[in-house]
Parts: sequence; structure tokens; C-alpha cells
Amino acid sequence: MAPKKEEKKQVDPVEAKFQEEIKQLEQAKNDLQLEHTFLLDKFRQLKAENDRLRGEIDGMKGRLTHAADDYADILEHRQEQIKAEEAKLRGLQSNVEKLELDVGRAEEEIRQLKEANGHQGRESRFRVTGLKSNTEYIMCVKALYDDGSFLWSESKAYRTLA
Repeated sequence: MAPKKEEKKQVDPVEAKFQEEIKQLEQAKNDLQLEHTFLLDKFRQLKAENDRLRGEIDGMKGRLTHAADDYADILEHRQEQIKAEEAKLRGLQSNVEKLELDVGRAEEEIRQLKEANGHQGRESRFRVTGLKSNTEYIMCVKALYDDGSFLWSESKAYRTLA
């Protein structure tokens, strides 16, 4: 029986070579399966990250669109305000020009009246004495002109001091 043990121990060198090659192939297969699993996990992680980023981008696009719409509305409103203010300013400017013309006419009229009054006579001042103290008097002035005409002023009340 001893020779049987020796037969069992002796392995054909070709078979040993195939066994070794099978072990190497199985090890390569296990390595490839592990790498495949790792790559699948990495792919899932990257896909999830990609989906998350796509969601963020979509959200940002939505916010950007809303912001652009809001800014367009604000710009339109500001332009309407500017147009209204320009119209108001044009109205005020025309009023200022009208008032400037009115002031110019009034100044011309005042100049003419001063010139006319300068030729009509002289001014005199008088001090009234002998009036009772703390009494109200109503007085008016008679203006005599060079051509002989005259004009009474409006009556005005005066009170004497104590």
C-alpha cells in the first residue's frame, strides 16, 4: 500500500501547472470582481453627486430667472417713474418760464410807474402836534400834482402814544 501513497503525492507536472494557473485566474477573477464592485460603488456615488448638482443648477436657474424677471420689472417701474418725473419737470419748467415772464412784465411796469411817479411831484413829510395822547385818529393825505389835480389817499387809523 505504500506505493499508493507515493502515487498520490506525485502529481503530474502539467496538472500542477494547470492548477497553479487556475489559482492565478481565480485570484485575478476575485480581483476583477472586487474592482468591479468598487467601480460600481464609485459610479453610484458620482451619479448621486451628479444628480444633486443638477438639482442645484436647476434651482439656481430658477432663482436666476425669477431674479431677472424681478429686475426687469424694477427697471420698467423705474423708467416709468423717470418718465413721470420728466413730464412733471417739463410742467414745472414751463411754469417757471411763465413766472419769469410775469416777473419781467411786473418789473417793467414797476420801472414805468417809478419813472411816471418821479415826474409828478415831490414828497413832503409833516409832524402833527397837539393831539391827545392815547387817542385814535383817522387821517388821509391829499396829493397835489403839478398840473393842478389832486388825489386823496385812503383813510388810515393811527393811535397816539401815552
